[in-house]
Amino acid sequence: MSQLPLENEVWNSDDLEPVDTCPFCQSTERSLAHHGVRDWCFYAAPGAWDFYECRRCQCIYLDPRPTASSIGRAYANYYTHEQPSSLAARIKDRLKNEVYSELLGLDVRPRMVPSKLVQKLVTKFLGASVSKPFGFELLGSLPKGKFLDVGCGSGVIVRFARSLGWDAMGIDMDPVAVGKAQAIGLNVVQGSPADIPKYGQEFDCIMCCHVLEHVHDPIAMLKILKSALKPCGTLFLVLPNSQSGLRAHFSENWRGLEAPRHLQIPSQQGLTSLLAALGFKVKVVYDPSAPTAAESLRIQRRDRVVNDDDLSRAAALGDSLTKDPNRGNFIGLYLTL
Repeated sequence: MSQLPLENEVWNSDDLEPVDTCPFCQSTERSLAHHGVRDWCFYAAPGAWDFYECRRCQCIYLDPRPTASSIGRAYANYYTHEQPSSLAARIKDRLKNEVYSELLGLDVRPRMVPSKLVQKLVTKFLGASVSKPFGFELLGSLPKGKFLDVGCGSGVIVRFARSLGWDAMGIDMDPVAVGKAQAIGLNVVQGSPADIPKYGQEFDCIMCCHVLEHVHDPIAMLKILKSALKPCGTLFLVLPNSQSGLRAHFSENWRGLEAPRHLQIPSQQGLTSLLAALGFKVKVVYDPSAPTAAESLRIQRRDRVVNDDDLSRAAALGDSLTKDPNRGNFIGLYLTL
C-alpha cells in the first residue's frame, strides 16, 4: 500500500505531557502494552503513540499524551462532524428509525411514514444490518424528564431522546459538531464536562457514551456526572474494555485503541470497582463485538473502508473472542445512586 496520510508527521513535543500514574487507580506499576500506534482509525492525527498497562487495575493509557490545549488537533476530521444532509442520507436516517421503532416498540422519528406495515417490511429487509444503540431501549421505558447527552457530537442521541418525549440537551467540545446540531434545532451547547454544573440542572438521565476515554481526568468527570444526576436518576456509560478479547487478538490493530484520542481505557473490573467506591450501583449489560471486529480487520489491512470479507469474518470472530463476560469489547453500564 502507498504511504498513508500523516505517516511521517509527529506531534509537537511541546504539546505532549508525561503520564506517571494510572488515570484510574494512580498506581505507578505498569508495563508497555503497545508501541508506535498510529491513527489508523481516521488518519486525522499525526504521531506514533505508546500505551502502558497498569498492573493493578489493567487500565491501558497513553504516555506521553497530547496536552488538553493541543488535543483538538486530533479531532479535525472526526466522525461527530457528520450530519444527514443529503437526500440519500436523510432517507437512510428514516429507514433506521423504522427499524428502531419496530425493534424497540417505540415511535422513533423522523420516519418514512407512520405505518406499522412499512415498519415491519423495512425491519424484515434491513433489520439485520441495524444494531440497537446502547441505552435506546431503556431510554424509551424510563419516565421522561430532563436528559443530558455528554459528548453528544452532532446530536444523534439528543434527537432520539427528544423524539421519545425527553427534555433533551447535549454538550460537546467540538464547535463544528455543535454547530451542526444547533442548525437542526437541537438544544446542544459547546463546552466540556467541567461546564455541566453551570447549567444548574439535576438530570433524570445522563448518557455518556464513548467519552470517558477521551478526557484528561476521568475520575473528576465521573464525580461531575454524579453531582448532576438526580437521586433516582440513571447514568448510561459506555467505553472500550482494555481486556477485550479483540484487543488480545488484534494487538495494535484493535479498533478500540484509537490513538491519540483515547487517552486511557479501563478494564471492566477496574472501572466497576471505582464506580462502586464513588457511590454508584452498577449493572453491566453491553458488548457488541462484531462492528469492532470488522473495523479491526480493516485497520489490520491499513485500509480506510470495511469490505465484505471483513463483515463476513467479524461476527464469528467477535463471538469467539468475547465469551468471557470480563473480556467483552465494550463496557456498557447502567448506573444509579
